[in-house]
Amino acid sequence: MTRLTLNDNHRNTLLAGFKYIDRMLADGLAAVTPGGDDGAVFSSVASDATPVQRKVIGDQVAHLRRAIRSALEACAIPAPPPTVSAIWSLRAHVMAVEIALEELGPRHLRGYGALDDATAAGVAALLAQIRTTLAELDDTLAAGLGGDLSARLARLDQTAEEGLLLREVGRIVTVHGLVEFRPPLAHLVARLEKNWWTVAFVGRVSCGKSSLLNFLLATDVLPTGVTPVTAVPIRIVRGADPMATVTFASGKPERFPAGQLGDFASEEKNPGNARHVTDIVLALPAPRLDGEVCLVDTPGLGSLATDGAAQTLAFLPRCDVGVLMIDAGTTPTEEDLAVAHSLLEGGAEVLVVVSKADMLAPPDREKMRAYVIRKFTAALGREVPVAPISVAPGHTTLAETWWSEALAPRQACHRALAVATLRRKIGALRETVIVALSRRAGRPAPPKAPPDAAAQLGAARAAFEDTRRQAYDLPFRAMPAATDVLAAAAGVLAGGTARQDIAAGLARELGRGAAGFAGQFEALLNAVRTSAEQALNAAGLGDPPQAIELLHPASRPLFDPAPVLAAGSISAGWRRWPARTFRHLALRRALRVAFAVALEESLRQYGHALVRWSERYVAELTVQFNAQAGLVEAGLAPSPASAALSPELTRDLELLRGWPARSAA
Repeated sequence: MTRLTLNDNHRNTLLAGFKYIDRMLADGLAAVTPGGDDGAVFSSVASDATPVQRKVIGDQVAHLRRAIRSALEACAIPAPPPTVSAIWSLRAHVMAVEIALEELGPRHLRGYGALDDATAAGVAALLAQIRTTLAELDDTLAAGLGGDLSARLARLDQTAEEGLLLREVGRIVTVHGLVEFRPPLAHLVARLEKNWWTVAFVGRVSCGKSSLLNFLLATDVLPTGVTPVTAVPIRIVRGADPMATVTFASGKPERFPAGQLGDFASEEKNPGNARHVTDIVLALPAPRLDGEVCLVDTPGLGSLATDGAAQTLAFLPRCDVGVLMIDAGTTPTEEDLAVAHSLLEGGAEVLVVVSKADMLAPPDREKMRAYVIRKFTAALGREVPVAPISVAPGHTTLAETWWSEALAPRQACHRALAVATLRRKIGALRETVIVALSRRAGRPAPPKAPPDAAAQLGAARAAFEDTRRQAYDLPFRAMPAATDVLAAAAGVLAGGTARQDIAAGLARELGRGAAGFAGQFEALLNAVRTSAEQALNAAGLGDPPQAIELLHPASRPLFDPAPVLAAGSISAGWRRWPARTFRHLALRRALRVAFAVALEESLRQYGHALVRWSERYVAELTVQFNAQAGLVEAGLAPSPASAALSPELTRDLELLRGWPARSAA
């Protein structure tokens, strides 16, 4: 074939034209050939081509495309390879659909006429259901057309009955197109993959928490001998390589070698939390972190970044066990007792250990242990386990014995309870899939939920979106002014004695002011969680208080006053005023001059951190809610118009029905 002489502009013009022609041919051919999107809700094309016409048209289009390829070759125009992923393209369309849904909301509809509250709520609920299903589609596309869930199912323990059943349910859900069961299936797979047993180590500064954890995990990466005023808990989990994932106030996580942990978690390397660290996860290949254990090294009580026991607990994620450490050279304080009480109220078990027990002779250890037991029993109204420990050379048997006698049995018990709970949830999923398959086979089952269940579930989903919006707005309309916080602090501190530690007192008062701001976020999240649980209960599901298992609200980020205190200082001149009123005014002015600008910035960053925390909370709530709501909605779905009892459907139905007998065998 003779090659034509063309410049680049000629070739680009021809290439663009041929691309357009090919796209038009593809769109037209899709309208007359089978295999297109036959399930479209709105279609402007009627399938009126006969089989013979479709065959002839297809052959002619193929011939036309061969002519285009010949033309490209004659013009020396190489056909560019595909550059856009089909999955990425569909995700882009999903994003466009999300924008379109936003423009259909009640707020926009009111622009076309009055809309009463009940109707607005109904529209919001309907759109929330569509948005939920759209999010599930996007999650599937993000995982590679469902390959991620299939791969996770394949990795489950092939000897465990729970894993075998989940794999069969996953196969049946995929084969029979029961997409409504993918969210609860994915949730159960996640529970089976990571069923963390969290143990938080709590205690005063320099009581030996990090030293004990370093010993138990056979490492030396946790910083010791410093005051961790950065107030960032270190969550330690199993990992192939020692690696720390550090999250900053900007929300961006970064990974560092475990040896650099002290650069972010210690006051020596990160004074005043100048790097604005908000979270640290340390992965270690330690045998005691068997894939289910998460140990938490918390900031020491009494540092400037804490506001007593309640503020210290705000650093902790919801834990199963709280290990409260008491230095053998001291006695339990009111702060220690308050920490134990708060942990018990949060549902955690409390283990008390007397650290540095090597300092005591064996008889004195037993006396100290008995004294601590009496002290905690009197304060808590119950006896808590107390054990002496030490990691000093020649005394490490104490720590080894404590782990094997106190923590190892509790971990085994936790695993057994978790498996029992998981089996119950998997059994519920199996029963609902059986109902769905029975409906496919033309055997309608009685609904398991009241008629208005779908509306209530939709209203709960609409509340999630409303909560997200309110959380975004809270920092703008509810954040306290820095001058007001400092004025309140001055009013409290001005009445103190001349020997009062103004820095510690100011840190405490700033923490209280920020806690009031954070409390509004907690109230917002508690309200939406309550509405979700009520919707599940009304629909016939939910098992309070285990219906929705979220991080405890005390896991919210805590305001860190250290950067504010590091920004300035005040003289003691305000103390010279004899009258409290004048002392108050002088201190208020001094605090405003020294700290107002830094406090304003710290409050702004804290507001952003609370928004991100709220997003994580609502996202987790949404996942767990959808996992349970999907089971209700599957039972409410109408039976297929053309039910067919295929051999494959019959076989899978009988397989699931006979599973308990198989398990018993």
